[in-house]
Amino acid sequence: MKYFLFFTIFIISTYTQAQCDKVAEVFNTPICQSELAPSADELYVPKPKDNADKINREKQRLGTLIKKIAAEHLLKKVDYTPTNQEIDSYIAYINAAKSAYPHETEDLIFTLKSLLATYKYNSANLKKLNESLENYTKALALDKKIAKQMKASKEKMLKEQGEDAIKKLDAQIRAQHKNWVARWKMNKALFLHYGGRVIFQQAGVEPIDAFSDFYNDIKTKGELKIIKKSYQDLFVRFENYLAQKHRYISDDQSQHLLTPYWQTNAHEKNHLRAIEDLKNIPHL
Repeated sequence: MKYFLFFTIFIISTYTQAQCDKVAEVFNTPICQSELAPSADELYVPKPKDNADKINREKQRLGTLIKKIAAEHLLKKVDYTPTNQEIDSYIAYINAAKSAYPHETEDLIFTLKSLLATYKYNSANLKKLNESLENYTKALALDKKIAKQMKASKEKMLKEQGEDAIKKLDAQIRAQHKNWVARWKMNKALFLHYGGRVIFQQAGVEPIDAFSDFYNDIKTKGELKIIKKSYQDLFVRFENYLAQKHRYISDDQSQHLLTPYWQTNAHEKNHLRAIEDLKNIPHL
């Protein structure tokens, strides 16, 4: 009986290992090929164009999994895990920004038309203003078109698939918003743990030195192994990014990372700054 039990456990264990087509390992945790498949949270993602596109997407998911496992071993979970309150706060910010966008864009268009009607400009600045007017006008029209399409699409989904489909869609959208909150919270957690210098990027404020220290801990403490050849250049772009010359924030680093950017009224400030920038373009 004991022999039979041992044999059964051995067979199950061997079968489980065989099922895991291991692509990487970190902190003694294997990552299987099946884990690199698209998740239910990935909305509106088109099919890969070719095999290279497929591999790139799998690399992104693999990188995310490696960082997730590393965070569980190196950071306090409470520091990097989004709360429902934080997600609700971010969603409220996004909804307010979407609601304000048409009015703000109309404000920019009005400002541009007023400036062009009131002042004369040299050819370079005149071109800049006219191009801005054209771009904002197109963007406003596109925003209205997309809003109309989304409303019609949701109404059609409700009619054809029922309330459950709408709830599922809303849950997926919330999951996407949660990912953005998680990104900020991870940056904050890394800064609290490692400290170091901070930079501004298009994606927001980044604790660049903390990124580097975290990556080094993944390689050394986590004994990172990339097993499949297709993914062995996974962190090359990230390494190149770390090696670049960056413009570091010179003031208090913590004020940029410890408060969520969606609670700083940056959106409204940016809009007012855009208006002032237009008004400050030199005229003749």
